[in-house]
Amino acid sequence: PPLLSQAAADGLLEMLWSNMDEPLAQTLRQMQCIFEALLEVLTLQNAALGAHASTATAEHAAQSSSLAAAVPTLLASSSSSNSTDGGNSGLDVLAEGGDALLERVARQLLGVAHTRKGRYARLQSVTTRLGALRMLQMRPSLIGETLLAVQNEMASSAASLFLKTLLQILKQECVAAHGDAEGMVVWQSWWTGPLMAALTSSSDKLRTSVSSHVLQLILGLEPSSLQVLISQGARALTSTSGGSCSSSSSSS
Repeated sequence: PPLLSQAAADGLLEMLWSNMDEPLAQTLRQMQCIFEALLEVLTLQNAALGAHASTATAEHAAQSSSLAAAVPTLLASSSSSNSTDGGNSGLDVLAEGGDALLERVARQLLGVAHTRKGRYARLQSVTTRLGALRMLQMRPSLIGETLLAVQNEMASSAASLFLKTLLQILKQECVAAHGDAEGMVVWQSWWTGPLMAALTSSSDKLRTSVSSHVLQLILGLEPSSLQVLISQGARALTSTSGGSCSSSSSSS
């Protein structure tokens, strides 16, 4: 059976969500420790059930092979029985349990307003386990939302730390999937659009906050991204200047 049932996990999550914006630092740290422990249980549960399913499958295959060698006519009967009772399908469902619960936790967190500080430390913990690409598949606007949170004084530090973790893991995943050169291009394509949108925003506070906190963060992860930032910035300025000239011509 699962180490932690869905009902028990839901009860713990409800308690944690109610303390997401806890003002006392000590209580907030305790809630984060509980959340980390919950994620660890779910991760270990998924690994244990997956290993159990693999062992059971191997044992079943060995048994079928032995029976086939001893009595060839039993092979068809054994296969028919397995297809009727579902074979190891029950174990497969259980093996997906921990991972499914992790995704459920992630979706709940992604549904929390981007202005809430407590969202980001927990998103950071989930991202290290599920991966950045998976998080972005569930919430394509995640980078843009996090950039918006950087201008919020209460959430700025937590959002910046989460963004660093997200982009760092994303970079590793892109390079692993596409190789160094192409992987870097794919990685940069994820954040250049949202970043340029923030830097060319009409909000002075957003532009200042992103310039102060995020540019340094990205260059720290990959110094060669400076060339991409300059190129994208020049393109954005050209686009803005072109729009201004068109407006002036229309007015005159």
